[in-house]
Amino acid sequence: PASIWGIQLKAIHLPFAYVALSVLMGGMYADLLHGIAVGHLFYFLVDVVPLVYGKDMLHTPQFLIDQLGVGAYVAPTPAAGARGGAMGNNTWAPPGRANPPSDPAGPTRGHNWGSGGQRLGS
Repeated sequence: PASIWGIQLKAIHLPFAYVALSVLMGGMYADLLHGIAVGHLFYFLVDVVPLVYGKDMLHTPQFLIDQLGVGAYVAPTPAAGARGGAMGNNTWAPPGRANPPSDPAGPTRGHNWGSGGQRLGS
C-alpha cells in the first residue's frame, strides 16, 4: 500500500491520485499525464508485445549493458505451506530480488583530479 498525506491507497492508484491532487491544488497536471502515458507505453512495449506478438520492440542499449552489466534475478523462496504464491489473508509472498552484476565495469570511489594544482584556502 502507498500513502499520500496519511491516506492509504493501493500503489496502482498512486499516479492517478497525484494527478487528482495536482488538479485540486491548481497545479500543472499535463506532465503527470504524460508520465502515466509513457509508463503505460513502456510496459506495453517491454512486457505485452513480446508475449503476444513475439517481437522485441524495446530493448536495453548495448552501451548501458556494457557499462552497468547485467544483474541476475533471484526468484523468491516459497513460504512453507503456501500454494500458488499466496500466503493467506489476501497477502502475497515478497518478490524476488535482482543481484547486482559481479563486475559493473569497475566502479571507482571518487574522482582523480590529477597531481597538479593548489589547494584552495592555503
